[in-house]
Amino acid sequence: MKDLRAFYLDSVFVDPADHSVQINDQEKSSLQPKFIEVLCYLANQFPRVVERQEIIDKVWGENSYVGEKALTNTIWHLRKTLHTDNSSETIKTIRKAGYQLVIEPKWVKDNSDQTITTIPNQEHIRISNSSQPQINSGFVQFKSYFPYVLFLIVAVYLSLHLYNEDNSLQAMQIEQITKEPGSELFSAPSPDGRYVVYQWSRENEDYNLYVTDRLQPSLPPEQLTFDSALEGFSVWSNDSKYLYFARKTSKPKQCEIIRLDVSLKTELSIGKCARSGRYYYIALSPDNTRLAYLDSGESKGISFIDLTDPEFKSTRFSCSQNCQYRDRDMTFSPDGKTLAVTRRAHRFDENIYLINIADNSEQQITFNEADIVGLTWHPEGRYIVYATQRSDQRHGFIYDLELKKRISLDINGFSYPEFSSITGELFFQQRVENYEVSSVALDSVVASGTFPVLHSKFNHLQPDYSKEQNRLAYISNESGSYEVWTAKTDGSNRERLTSLNQFASSPKWSHDGSKVAFLASSPDGSGDNIYIVDFHTKKVSKVETDYSQHNNPTWTLDDKHIISAVYDERFVDLFKFSIDQKNGLRLTFSGGRFGQMINQEELIFAPLSGGLYLTSLNDLEQTQLLLATDSFNATYSWVYHNNTVFFNQEDDDAEVIYSINLSDKTRKAVFKLPKKSMTDQSSVAIGENKIYFTRAYSSQSDIHKLNHPLWSK
Repeated sequence: MKDLRAFYLDSVFVDPADHSVQINDQEKSSLQPKFIEVLCYLANQFPRVVERQEIIDKVWGENSYVGEKALTNTIWHLRKTLHTDNSSETIKTIRKAGYQLVIEPKWVKDNSDQTITTIPNQEHIRISNSSQPQINSGFVQFKSYFPYVLFLIVAVYLSLHLYNEDNSLQAMQIEQITKEPGSELFSAPSPDGRYVVYQWSRENEDYNLYVTDRLQPSLPPEQLTFDSALEGFSVWSNDSKYLYFARKTSKPKQCEIIRLDVSLKTELSIGKCARSGRYYYIALSPDNTRLAYLDSGESKGISFIDLTDPEFKSTRFSCSQNCQYRDRDMTFSPDGKTLAVTRRAHRFDENIYLINIADNSEQQITFNEADIVGLTWHPEGRYIVYATQRSDQRHGFIYDLELKKRISLDINGFSYPEFSSITGELFFQQRVENYEVSSVALDSVVASGTFPVLHSKFNHLQPDYSKEQNRLAYISNESGSYEVWTAKTDGSNRERLTSLNQFASSPKWSHDGSKVAFLASSPDGSGDNIYIVDFHTKKVSKVETDYSQHNNPTWTLDDKHIISAVYDERFVDLFKFSIDQKNGLRLTFSGGRFGQMINQEELIFAPLSGGLYLTSLNDLEQTQLLLATDSFNATYSWVYHNNTVFFNQEDDDAEVIYSINLSDKTRKAVFKLPKKSMTDQSSVAIGENKIYFTRAYSSQSDIHKLNHPLWSK
C-alpha cells in the first residue's frame, strides 16, 4: 500500500493523498502521480542515497522501459517545483550512485485525523488539508470539527470521482505556451515535455516549423524549417534526437516524410506521402520502430515505415481496395499493440476505431461524429483525448477506456491535442474559425478594398445572389448549426430558411428566385442529400437520387433539374437530377466536380485535376478544353457571368480573384487579398456589379497546456 502520510520539507507541504505541494501560503500545485511517488520514496529513505534502478523498480515496476527515461525528467520537475527563494537544492544527484533527499522530512502523524504539526523554524502552525486561517502555536482541540471535515472530504471526493457522460470535471488549469502573433498550430511536445514544436505562420508568410523551450520562456522560438513548402504535424523520436514530419511542395508536386536531426539540423527523406489533402498526420510507435503516416497510394490510407530498416521500407496498414471509408489521423497505444484511427465514411461521418495491429480486429468507440480534429493516447493507457468539429465549432473530449464513457472539455476552440510520451502533459491548440460574407465593386479600375456584408461573432459563408429577389442566400451557424439563411445585399433583413440541424452547405438560388437548392447531411448519418427549400413557404423537399454523396448543386436554366457531383466507388462525376422524380443522367466522364450551365445545351465544368472544360448535353462524348490548368486551377471557387469566369486562385504572395473572358481568353486580376483570406472551396457570386465571396480571417491561434484532474492529480 502506498504511503499517503503528509510531510514538510522546510516550508513546503507535501500531501500525497491529493498529489499536491504547497509552498508557504501560496495555492496548492498538483503534480503527476509518479512525481509524488518518487518524492515520497526518497523521503521514506532519508538520508540514504537511493540508486536509480531501485527508484525505477519501486515506482514504475514492470514498465522499466518508461521509467528509465522518465526518472530524469521527474527529478527535474521536482527540483523546479520544490525550489523556493530561500531554499537550496532539495534533491541531490550523487554521481554514479543515485539521488538523495537533502532536507529532512517532518512527517504529519496522521493525515486523516488532521493532526496539528509545528513547522520547523516557523512561529505559526499549519493544519494539513484545511483552509482555516493560521493560528498561534499551542494545543488545539480539533475533534469537535472532525465530522464537518469528514463530510467536506467526502463531498470533494465524490465531486471529483463520480461523473456522467458529457459532464466536465472541475479544477482544470490551462497554461499558455505560445504567445506569438499569427497562428501556431499542431503542437508536438518532446517526450519530457520541455520542448514544443509547432507550425507557425503570420499573415502573408509561409508555414514553417518552430520549437520553443519551456525552461527558457524568455528566448524566442527557434525556426527549424526554412522553405515555402507546407509542413504541419510532427512527432519526436523517443530519445528526442529526431523529429519526423511530412513536407508537401507544389514545385515539384510531391510529399515526402522527413527525418530531421534536431541537434545537427540535417534532414533525410525516408518516404513518400499523399500529395492530396491539407493534413498530413503522423505518429510514432512507443518502441521507436514504426512510423505511421498517410501514404501516396491510389487509395489514400495509413502505412508504416520500418525505422529499423536501412532502406525505410513501407507497408500498407489501411484497407487498399474497395474501401467504404478512409483512415486519416492515428495514435499508438502506450504498449504499441493498438492503433486508434479516425475513420471517415464521408464528409459528415468520421469516428474513432481501435485497431489491433496484429490481427486487424477493430472496435468503434465514438459514434455520430462528423469531423475529428485530433486525438492522442495518454501514456498510462486509460484515456484517449480527442476533439471534434461541427459547424466550425470545436469541442474536446476525454474517452475513458475502462468505463467506456466520455467527458466533455468545456474549452472553446480545443483541437489537435497531443500528450508528451513520458510526462503525460497534454498540449493542444486553441483556434476559432472566423468567416464573413464580403463584397468588392467591379466598376472601379482598381479595387480599393472589400466591404463586409455579413459580419458578426457567428460565421457567415458561401454566398449566392438572386437577381429576381435581389437577395443573398448563404450559410450561417448563428443558430448553433449551419443552416440556410437569406439577407438583403447590404446584410440587413436576415431570415433563416431552414431548421434541419444537419449541417447545410452550398446554397444555390434557382434562376426564378423562388427556391434554394443546398446540401445537408442525411438524418441517419449515412451520407448527404440534395434539398430544395421554397423561399416563400420555407417548405423543404428532398431531391431523390440513387447516391449517398453529392457536392455543390447548381440549376439547369429551366429550373427543372439539379446538377451535382456524385461520389461513387467507381467514379466521381457530374449528374443531372430531376427535382420532381427520381432519375439521373451522367453528364461528365472525366472527374467533373463542379459545373454550371451557360445556355440550354452547354455545360462548363472543372475537374479536380485542374482546367475548365465545355461539354454539350446533346453530345456528351464531346468535351472541349476551354482553359488550361496553368491559367485556371479553381475546382469549386468560380462562377460564370456574361461569358466571363471569375475565380479565386492563391498566388505566391496573395489570394487573387481573376476574371477570364472565354471569347478572347484575356485574364486580369480583379482584386487581391492577403494569403489564407479565402479557402479553396469558397463560393463566388456576382450581383449588382459586385463580387460576393467568403472571407476567412486568420484568428490568433496559440498552443496551450491542459492540467486536468484525471491525470494531474
